[in-house]
Amino acid sequence: MGLLCIRDATVVPGTPPGAVLERASILIDGARIAAVGPQVVPPPGAEILEGRDLIAIPGLVNAHTHSIRTVQRGICENLPLDLWLAWINAHALTFPREAIYLSALAGATELLRGGTTALLDHYKEFPGLSVEGMDAVMQAYEQAGIRAALAPELRDRPGTEALPTHLLPPPPELRPRLDGRPADVEADLAAVETICQRWHGRHGRLQVMFGPSAPERCTDAFWRRLAERSRALGIGMHTHLLETKLQTFSAQRLYGVPTLRHLDALGLLDAQVAFAHSIWLTDEEIALLGQRRGRIVHNPVANLRVGDGIAAVVALHEQGVSIGLGTDGAASNDRLNMFEVLKQAGLLHRATTWDYHRWLGAATILHWGTMGGARALFLEDRIGTLEPGKAADIVLLRRRSRAFEPLNDLLVQLVYCEDGSSVEAVLVAGRVVVRGGRLLTVDEEALYRELEAFREKIPADWARPFHEVRDYLDRLYQQAMAEPTPIRALLT
Repeated sequence: MGLLCIRDATVVPGTPPGAVLERASILIDGARIAAVGPQVVPPPGAEILEGRDLIAIPGLVNAHTHSIRTVQRGICENLPLDLWLAWINAHALTFPREAIYLSALAGATELLRGGTTALLDHYKEFPGLSVEGMDAVMQAYEQAGIRAALAPELRDRPGTEALPTHLLPPPPELRPRLDGRPADVEADLAAVETICQRWHGRHGRLQVMFGPSAPERCTDAFWRRLAERSRALGIGMHTHLLETKLQTFSAQRLYGVPTLRHLDALGLLDAQVAFAHSIWLTDEEIALLGQRRGRIVHNPVANLRVGDGIAAVVALHEQGVSIGLGTDGAASNDRLNMFEVLKQAGLLHRATTWDYHRWLGAATILHWGTMGGARALFLEDRIGTLEPGKAADIVLLRRRSRAFEPLNDLLVQLVYCEDGSSVEAVLVAGRVVVRGGRLLTVDEEALYRELEAFREKIPADWARPFHEVRDYLDRLYQQAMAEPTPIRALLT
């Protein structure tokens, strides 16, 4: 790649948040931005991309998703997460190996066409992690041309140890089903480190992280070991945190103190770890995250879809916590549309406080969807803004579209009016991967045919494992929801 100049565009550089540059140009040298601003003049020999009717923004960052869930969209409607997981995992247990690649590729194509240039895949594989499965996912991201961080899910506790079984002990005959496949910790870690050696840093846009599933699913010794290995390898960690009320009672049983206080005692809040969801936090935990300059990922659409609750993002923001945004998996969102996530993030928090002076503006929400996501991937020095030295991850939107006509306030309309349909071009590391709204790296029609052929292979009785445990999980859920808690994350 040589020199490319996006000339005379409306540029939203992201630094400082809320800035808008009119009739500005972006000079790209290979994979990186060389210059930005109205004063930029394309040098002789540079390729010119006319931006007169285009809006340039930093690529959106989907800081929490699950690639395996893309082929599971639409299969489950009215279940809360604590039951939904058992349902959706029963479905995934039937998947042939090729589904892993197809699902990741389908998700990446949807994200790119919608203006997302980077993702974090909290990767789940059934029945367990394999080098072959993780290779397939990375090959999909390599082919699509997206920037991606793979954080394979790891755990060492059996399922019943991660549940608040003190509220309702399970029948002995259900324990094997609830516990799931015993974790092979040594094999899982070896597989992740093999993938790290093979893929981390490839093309300057693929990376590997550790993805402990959740605090209650990992022993303290395992957490310490992961933190030690992440430091040794120079990679980050990504985990779920207190997504549901039921999980707070698991922590109560395991630790006797709030989850984040316990993780802090282990030294984990000083480690490179980002926390997805972070909904059922006490005031003490919110303050602690702020003191430790923590990083969370807010998933408002998915959290509504499976009835998790509403994260206290206003308080977290006020405490100085870095907030990124994510779709979560397509099965708990139905779409992988980060513009939809931006809008919901801007709206949902208003239901948590009547004090409109605390409501967050469009510039803050867009910052979450770009720089906040970059921080969640530990890439804030490389992506998230359009400035010299950073990767040329750029989205160009058509100014003449229903989202921006008439144009009254660009930032407000980016967050609340745009839905991804105005995307004209997408660049990742200086490479044009979407042009004219069309993906250049993947034959989407062939992909759709393969996805349909895969769907027809799913056995009709796939839900049987779920039905074996549904009654118990439902009673446990009802018991947990009836228990008192000082945390108000639901409106009822």
